[in-house]
Amino acid sequence: TTKNHSIFIIDRFKINKNINLDIGLRYNKNRDKGIFLPSFSIKNNYQKYIFRLNFSHNYRLPSVTELYYDFPGHSPPIYGNSNLMPQESKNYSFSVEHKELNNSSIELYLNDNYNMIAYDYKSECECYQTDNYKKVKLYGINLNNSGIIKTLNSKVINYKTILSYTDSESIYNSPTEGISKYSMKTFFSYDINKTIKINYSLKYLSDKIIFETQLENHFISDLVFNYNFNKNINLKFGIKNIFNYKDPRAINEGSDLLTTYDPGRRFLLNINYTK
Repeated sequence: TTKNHSIFIIDRFKINKNINLDIGLRYNKNRDKGIFLPSFSIKNNYQKYIFRLNFSHNYRLPSVTELYYDFPGHSPPIYGNSNLMPQESKNYSFSVEHKELNNSSIELYLNDNYNMIAYDYKSECECYQTDNYKKVKLYGINLNNSGIIKTLNSKVINYKTILSYTDSESIYNSPTEGISKYSMKTFFSYDINKTIKINYSLKYLSDKIIFETQLENHFISDLVFNYNFNKNINLKFGIKNIFNYKDPRAINEGSDLLTTYDPGRRFLLNINYTK
């Protein structure tokens, strides 16, 4: 067993009526070492804009799965690594939000990772195993826009769109394995009445690498209905991947990986009861 102790303090300063400053400090202690992890965030309201600048220093131990996972029956086999080192990262971001333009914002970010934990292909065993990537920089841009669309019957459709670009700088071949360089996510929500809500989402992902297999770029749509019978019972039902997108190789080549990663159309039924 591994014991991990943490202490965290944070304070907020109001420099003036427009500028807020948050400063935090976390101390992590495990059996190997103790580490101080600072963070700060500054927010400036200027006319129609909100400017934010953030920094955080993060530290995490490997999970049980990353340490001891054992799946020799997979093709290729996948294993954990009991010799993993903790992962550290220094995260920087800067964003600008327009207060009136449908809550539009742009964010630039940089994640400086040390001993980043990820899967790596090992030619000696023809398998994948978790390993530490000594130094990896992840950077990108996020564009956000949300608002309402008025319908003919004076009701509204709420929407939110996120456009993302992600890339990396590293001596390793695949630090962004499983991550699309370009992506788009759009969500729509419409209240038919007080008890029934419709949620529709459209997702685009550019091509990416999964275990040395290149997955093609594609769109996936989901449609979910939410019905509140009363204050205690909620019913959620719908269709995931409406148009049944599958990578053709999952059918033609019988790839277990592609079938597992992208299982095609699914039907959703969920009943929640709360007292």
